[in-house]
Amino acid sequence: MIAHAQDDEERARVQAALDTALKFSDAQGVLMACLQLMQPCPARDGQATP
Repeated sequence: MIAHAQDDEERARVQAALDTALKFSDAQGVLMACLQLMQPCPARDGQATP
């Protein structure tokens, strides 16, 4: 499960992490940050299946 950003403050932190990962060519960091920023969030929106 990926923890998606829930508010503007968290979104800003994830965006900063994405910017840093891009700067240092951290492919895994880029992937994780992109997944966190994706919308909609199936888990949050009740669409996830156990």
